[in-house]
This record gives sequence, C-alpha cells and structure tokens, in this order.
Amino acid sequence: MEKCTILILAGGYAQEPVVPDGIQWRTKRKGEPSCLTFTAIKDDLLSFPEGAEVTFQYGDKKVFSGYVFEKHRNKDHHIEVTCYDRTRYFKNKENYVFTGLRADQIISRIAADLGIRVGHLTNTGYAIPKFAKADCTIWDIIKEALDLTTMVTGVPYTVYDDYGSICLKSMEEMMSDCYIDQDVAEDFDYTTSIDECTYNQIVVKVDDGDTIVVEDTSENSTLTQWGLLQYVTDAKNAENARVKANALLKMHNQVSRSLAINGAFGNIEVRAGSSVFLHLNLGDKEMNQSMLVEEVTHTFDKGHHYMDLTLTDGRGFYIE
Repeated sequence: MEKCTILILAGGYAQEPVVPDGIQWRTKRKGEPSCLTFTAIKDDLLSFPEGAEVTFQYGDKKVFSGYVFEKHRNKDHHIEVTCYDRTRYFKNKENYVFTGLRADQIISRIAADLGIRVGHLTNTGYAIPKFAKADCTIWDIIKEALDLTTMVTGVPYTVYDDYGSICLKSMEEMMSDCYIDQDVAEDFDYTTSIDECTYNQIVVKVDDGDTIVVEDTSENSTLTQWGLLQYVTDAKNAENARVKANALLKMHNQVSRSLAINGAFGNIEVRAGSSVFLHLNLGDKEMNQSMLVEEVTHTFDKGHHYMDLTLTDGRGFYIE
C-alpha cells in the first residue's frame, strides 16, 4: 500500500496528525459531497478548528481536499474528524434563471458565484433554451440541468470536486481500468428488481395543461408481464415533454440490476461516477461487462487498501 498523508492547514501552517486507525474516503454520485474520515491523536502541537482545510494524498496521488465539518473527542484524547469537499456548499438553496446556456456553463457560473475554482468542464453540447429554479438546492439545480442534457444527447455526466476544483465529465471519460472478478471481491450482494425504478408507462404533465403519455406497446409488452408501473413527472412545454417521456421509458422499462461489492482490492482511481469492469458469476447470469459506480468507500488500514462499492447498470442518471 502507498503512503497515506493527511495534512491539516490551520494557524498559517500545515500539521500532519498521528492517525492510528483506518482512514476512509467515500464518494457518492448524486447529491452528496465526498467525505474523508479519520481519527487523530491529540498532542501538545495538534490544534485545528472546524472549517480548517484538510488534504489527503495516497502516494503521489492527490485524492481529497476539503474542510473539517465535525469533530468527536473521547477520554483517550482521540479526535474523530469528518471532512467534506467543496460540493458540501451545493446544499445551499439558491434562485437561478438561465437562458441558452449549456449545463457546463451553468456549473461554471454557479461555481463562480460560490467562489470555487473550476477544473475540467466537458462541453455538454446542448444549450438549454430556458432554465429557471427557485429556492432549490444547488445539487438539485445542477442535477436537473444534467438530466435535461442527458435526455437530449444520450450522454450521462457526473459533477464532482477534484482536489479543490469542480469538474464535469461524461461517463465515457470516467472509465477506469479496475477489473473485478471472484478473486478480487471478498463478497457481493446482487439484486434484480422491478420495484423501485422500473416503469412501463410515463406520464408527463405540461405546464400549459396538456399531458403526454407513452407506454410499452411492443409485441412482448412488459405491461402484460408486470402490470402497469407508472411514473408521473412534469415539463415546461410539449416538445420537452415528449423527449423526456421517451427517454424515461427507454431507460426504465427493464429490470434494474444493482451490485454491492465488499472488500475488493483498492484502486485509488475508482470514485463515484466512474465505471469498473466485472467478470462474476451472479447466479442468473455471467456478468462480463462494465457497471457504473454509484458509491464507493475506500478504506486504508494497517497497511491494506480495500474498497466497498455499490454498482448499477447506469439508469440512475435518469432517476429524478
């Protein structure tokens, strides 16, 4: 395992705390900042407040940059520290109106308003005609802009904090070289379902009072197999409603598959939004494909680096 280095920037200088137990770095693809947790031993030199900047490197790889949001102490003078990256401020609620801007331009504008620098922002290629959100979290504003883009272009994107810079990349750009098979995964939990995110009829209510309905009318319709599984949403106009309905039906009219992998060998390049290649016998099928990382927790402990992953088939890009 590479050397793990945590630095706490406080009082005008960098402190490297003694961290006796495991370090965890967790990323989720939607609606949450990445989180770094560790336990530091309090000594005469270590002193840092909430809001202090924290960085974490794994070997020469810059992994995490964020701020202390919570500290827990015990009688042994151990301090359990919880840090979040800059997307933690995406929980703030704001009002925005954008006209003719791409999703990457919207993200750039929001980052500038928050005083956060931007890194690589992929040109998403679609200018959203008009986009207005009131009293919504920044996470929700960005998610809707990306959902609208994906439904038009078919390209899914992930936004994240890359060591202090807000980045936006497509799913293809975030493909990793991580390979997982029976020898790499300690255990897995495989779920197939039509319960939560499977729909064979989409109803889109338009602001002008019109309603667009699309459903599975194929020869082997899932309506016959599963019964009516309906999803209701809204849109600003009929044109957007039709595009939205067709995209949602195409993506959700199938069995969903999710896979939890526990105790896999760690790969520091794997974060939420990236994909990993799987070769596993899951019982009902031989998995030999890439899957999307919805959530991953990296643990660095006693000279070992392992990770727990939650993987999906990618349809989460369209879940509202």
